[in-house]
Amino acid sequence: KAAEDASERAKKQKQMAEDEAMSEGGDASSSSESEASDNDERDASFEVASGRKRRSPSSARAGRKSAARSRQQKRVSAPNPSKRKKLAQPSEEGSDSDSDSDGEEDYFRTRSSAASTAKRCCAMDGEGRVDLCVKILAQACGLGAGSSKLLGEARLDRGEEDEDEDEDAIYRDFGRSLAAHLASEAKGEGEGRTGGEGSGGAHASAQQFSLLFGKRSKQLENNFVHFWNHLVMLLHGKETLYAGSGSDDDNEGSAFADGSSNSVDFLGCMKHVCVELSKSEVRSIRYAACVCGYALLGSLVHAHQVLGESTVLLTKQLRAVGSGSTSQKKKEQRRDLNKRLHACHERSNLLDHCMKELFQDLAIVRFRDVAPPIRALTIKWVGLWVVQHPKKFLSDGYLKYVAWSLNDKDAHVRLAAVEALREVYQKHEGDPADAGRANTSASSSLSNGSALDLLTQRFSKRYCELIRDKNPLVALSLLLVAVALSADAMLVAVGSRRHAGAKGSPWDR
Repeated sequence: KAAEDASERAKKQKQMAEDEAMSEGGDASSSSESEASDNDERDASFEVASGRKRRSPSSARAGRKSAARSRQQKRVSAPNPSKRKKLAQPSEEGSDSDSDSDGEEDYFRTRSSAASTAKRCCAMDGEGRVDLCVKILAQACGLGAGSSKLLGEARLDRGEEDEDEDEDAIYRDFGRSLAAHLASEAKGEGEGRTGGEGSGGAHASAQQFSLLFGKRSKQLENNFVHFWNHLVMLLHGKETLYAGSGSDDDNEGSAFADGSSNSVDFLGCMKHVCVELSKSEVRSIRYAACVCGYALLGSLVHAHQVLGESTVLLTKQLRAVGSGSTSQKKKEQRRDLNKRLHACHERSNLLDHCMKELFQDLAIVRFRDVAPPIRALTIKWVGLWVVQHPKKFLSDGYLKYVAWSLNDKDAHVRLAAVEALREVYQKHEGDPADAGRANTSASSSLSNGSALDLLTQRFSKRYCELIRDKNPLVALSLLLVAVALSADAMLVAVGSRRHAGAKGSPWDR
């Protein structure tokens, strides 16, 4: 009861305090209003007397409150500058790419974009994969990706009566029609530029992707080659590279998740496309087709090496299982290993056939091209194949093209030939610590050293002549070849015999 009385007294005191505060506030507000009116009258009289405007304290307080409120709203509504920059960055890049390429998709501008394009291409079916590769090849020619003719359109143009025709002929005709279409597009674009017409620059933005005339042609060429290497190895890993090639084992796994079948031979189609485009009259188209074909061949060389390693491993496993065991588990293991080994042999033979046809129809023909950049490109890639896969390419049938190019009239082609030979000889030399045992098989990194010895004996005279080449880069590269051959002492011996008694021979210098 005492506690209730105390709480009631506290409530009454609180109510009385609130009433007093309200009465005081009313008096204060009335006094402040009167003061404000007096201040306004003084301000008005001041403005009339002096002609200047003077802010009253009440208006100043209101202005300060509104300024503080606006600053607080800005702090709340303003986003993080770093986040704003990150959010704005994709739109800026997109606008730049749209303004630069006018709708052209970025296929191989950077190395990462080339890899992502290869992954996207690998996920497509056979016809869609070929169409995307053709678009990329058209962009590498300096034309728009939309200017290319697609495989599906070519099949529809042939009609239903040609359905039973050989697939090889279909791919060949598709390559010819594509080459004619791209050549007409390139000529039309060239006429538009020379005539000063605005429509002639429809594909002017795609000219930046040209592998021959682009501003970043070397970087774009490396990215283009990386795209093909990545794509072929992805297809090899998914075992769709060999689908549609005629093998029943490979065609069994050519069905995709959506139930469609992969009836397009990707290697055969791209081989004919590259060969037919390499016959074009337009130099940029020939150059891009050569880069595409050589990159495809180099990727097949890598895949062939992987298959060779798999064959060796399967052979060892088959020997480890043994043929004397009669248990059911061992029999199943031998059957599975024999089946996988047979598939590896079939795929290796398929890659051998494709590489041979690409070399004969593309490299041997473009070796005599009228354009020096294409001849130099061919020689450079032949040297790369010899170093990459000496078991197959280190022979007279391939090295003779590099040696013949030492007599080319263009200095860039001679330089490419000398640099290719230098890479081969340096690979053959092996470890510099084994220079004294260069003739032994242990010191050689290549498997067929006799072909190099025969090449050195046959072209040693030309090596000595190139020391006095009018191009200093060619002479310097040949001196580096001589350094690589210094352990064998073969070239020095031949040169000393040929220049015996002559004063001031190249080797004396």
